Formats: sequence, structure tokens, C-alpha cells
Amino acid sequence: MAKRSILLLTVLAGLLSLPGAVSAQTTHSHPKPTVIDGRNTPELIPDLTAYRLFFIAVTPKDDTSEEFTKEDIHLAGIGLGFSDTVAVKNILDDFRKQYDNMVNEYNGGLRQHPGSQADYNAFSAQVEALVTKTLKKIEATVSEDGANQFHAHIQHEKKGMQLVTVQ
Repeated sequence: MAKRSILLLTVLAGLLSLPGAVSAQTTHSHPKPTVIDGRNTPELIPDLTAYRLFFIAVTPKDDTSEEFTKEDIHLAGIGLGFSDTVAVKNILDDFRKQYDNMVNEYNGGLRQHPGSQADYNAFSAQVEALVTKTLKKIEATVSEDGANQFHAHIQHEKKGMQLVTVQ
């Protein structure tokens, strides 16, 4: 009986090693990512994406003085007047609180339902709406020159951005 089991296992192992013996092979096809490099083609980076990246990069992740200093340095680099800088700082700080709440809510949904696919498209649309609302608030609050300077700064910042898309 033992010899028969060993022989059967040996035959099965041999059959499985033959080319084409396992017909249920799965082939995975992954889309190739596209990289948009702002140094070469800043115009290909969508404005809303550039604003979102700037808003997230500039605003403090926590309440440490180091984080607020980083924000102040970035905002000073725009060259806005004092009142416009203060207004933009307050608007962006409000953006960050709302953005962090959205991220925490989205991640909480993933933790509550492990293995499920959270609706990333809905989350992405919420973030895009928040960026649009924040941008409109900046435009409505700062001076016309300040708004123009802010927009020009973001266009310049695109040159330091890279965007990876997967289709």
C-alpha cells in the first residue's frame, strides 16, 4: 500500500511538471503606469491635482510648531501681502481639517470591512469637491492681485510635481 501511494504521488508530480499539464493557469495583466513629469510637461498636470498636492504638502499634519513653520515658509514663498497670506493660511488650515476627516472616514470604512473595496471613486470626488471649494474660497477672500499671484505660484509649482496615472 505504501509503495502504491508513493508511486501515485510520483506519477502525479511528474504529470504536473509537464508543459501544459496544468490548464487552469491564470495570467495577470497589469496596466502600465504613465508618469507625467512636471519638469518637462507641467501643462499635463491638471490644475485641481496641482492645487490638491500643494494644499496637502503645505498644511500641517499635526499641531507642532515645526509643521506650522513649514507652512509659513511655503506661504511666504508665494509673495502675497500680509492680509492675503493670513487669509490663505486660515483657509488652508480649514481645508486640512476637512481633508483629514475625509481620509480618516475612508480608512475607517476599510478597517471595519477588511477585504472589501471601499468606494475610492466617491472618496476621490469628495476630495476634488473640497479642493474646488477651497480654491473658490481663496479667490473670494484674497485680493485680485493675491489670487493671480496664488494661481501663478501653483502653475510654477507644477514644474516640481510628478503624477503617476494607471489606466
